[in-house]
Amino acid sequence: MKFDPDRHHRRSIRLPGYDYGQPGAYFVTICTYRRECTLGVVRERKVLLSVSGNIVEQSWCALSDHFLFVELDTFVIMPNHLHGIIIVKDYDQKDALVLSNGTRPRSVGSVVQNFKSVSTRKVNQVFGKCGMTFWQRGYYERIVRDDTEWNSLRQYIASNPERWTNNE
Repeated sequence: MKFDPDRHHRRSIRLPGYDYGQPGAYFVTICTYRRECTLGVVRERKVLLSVSGNIVEQSWCALSDHFLFVELDTFVIMPNHLHGIIIVKDYDQKDALVLSNGTRPRSVGSVVQNFKSVSTRKVNQVFGKCGMTFWQRGYYERIVRDDTEWNSLRQYIASNPERWTNNE
């Protein structure tokens, strides 16, 4: 299919002029390619992770080990997406270990880019599928602006399995 800028445009949902590398909390949603339910299933309002889902969980939990300026808050892995809150802490330049082709170092974008790359590589390695697309392009992010919103997002994340109806 030929590129049509009227049909294939991507609008940014980012807050113009905001530095997504500054300390704060960020809510992110990352979806699997074509929203395929490869990460697990929901049974009796609980998520049972697949092999891919377990790899994704391990990769997510390892982020704060690889990025010393990152702390992870509440998250949930659903059959076809992940919701999580990433906290960017104040950091020293020497603490930031980031390889980010074109993405601003020490930003939410660089952390998500790394997570998607590492988890895709590990899933593909386990299933012997070199180069297969695992995650949808891009991701959703939202700046967590205050404690009320933070608590609301935590509740939303925690209750996500209860609201699951085969494919949200």
